[in-house]
Amino acid sequence: MLALEPVRSSAPLDALTATVSSLAREPIEALPEAALEEELTGIRRQIDRLELEFARRLWRFDNARGYATSGATTVVGWLRNECRMSASEAHERAQVSRELSELPAVEDAWRQGAIGYHHVVALARSAQEVGRKAFRAMLGELLDAARRLDPSRLRYVTRFLRYCVDPDGAASSENELFERRYLNLSQTLDGAFVLDGQLDAEGGAMLRTAIAALNKPIPGDARTAAQRRADAVTELAARLLKQGSLPTTHGQRPHLVVTVPAASLSGDSVEPGELAGVGAVSRALVRRLACDGSLTQVRTNSAGTPVGVDDTSPVIPASLRTALAVRDRGCRFPGCDRPPDWTDAHHIKHRADGGPRTLENMVLLCRIHHRAVHEGGWKLELSLGGALEAAPP
Repeated sequence: MLALEPVRSSAPLDALTATVSSLAREPIEALPEAALEEELTGIRRQIDRLELEFARRLWRFDNARGYATSGATTVVGWLRNECRMSASEAHERAQVSRELSELPAVEDAWRQGAIGYHHVVALARSAQEVGRKAFRAMLGELLDAARRLDPSRLRYVTRFLRYCVDPDGAASSENELFERRYLNLSQTLDGAFVLDGQLDAEGGAMLRTAIAALNKPIPGDARTAAQRRADAVTELAARLLKQGSLPTTHGQRPHLVVTVPAASLSGDSVEPGELAGVGAVSRALVRRLACDGSLTQVRTNSAGTPVGVDDTSPVIPASLRTALAVRDRGCRFPGCDRPPDWTDAHHIKHRADGGPRTLENMVLLCRIHHRAVHEGGWKLELSLGGALEAAPP
């Protein structure tokens, strides 16, 4: 019978486990913000120190092929299975442990708390990119930068170093990133769309710059930063569609097509609308789009077969839109400062309910506040003096 060697008990690890358990038992509800700040920074410092000890031990474990005893073929595979890491996390820690063993100055700075784990990740990647000889020649300057900068900005420095030391290799990496670009847009069963993709540096910078220009918060904004970015992407698409600069399809500008019975639009029926390529959508969404879209009336017989169609006409003529922009100068919702280009023309009394297409019955609303009125239930009313009053649902 094979006798298994007993696993050595580690007193430091036992003490660490006990300390973490003690932290977990500590009541935190009554802790003041100053105490929380001190504990958060202190815990993060200890996590960085633990990452160093993890890296030191991982290097020995990797060299000894200790992972093979569990059936793993690589240390990365072992980290994924035994340490519950993603593939990228496992690769990152394997790279750090291997580079650290060759860079004692980096290890010393890490041990002293002058730099953290993510600084070391950036430095280890740089050493692999430019080679250890070139890296060691610049190590003093890089460590000074690591002490002063956060890890993201340190990566700016190491990227610059690579373009100086290995311009051909850096250009080759750019091309590889470009070839790996992709974008998927898929619809879920509940109608939402899931966006997934990867862009090269130039494409990503373009998109981020455009989003940054369109995702600024509005007064009283309750949206998260992620929601503002999502709205900014939608705003980009909406502007392109409105400009009419995209290639035509079957002689028509690309546009959203919503089909709805006239009775449903006016409230005499509860039948939903249908957004082409998506499916059923709420009456509130249809009425919002009908405020500032183009209308094509299709006449049908009792069997629902089309028997006639009227020419498509804009709900808001260009001259009326210009007058609205001159008068309102942007979104009229109280406190909002969005300019006219960000807005839709909203009927205070909806046209499907008999509201006239006049300046007196219309205001400009940014798309966030336009949705708040139709889908969110806010009520708008123009006073005799022309001020717009908004009442929450």
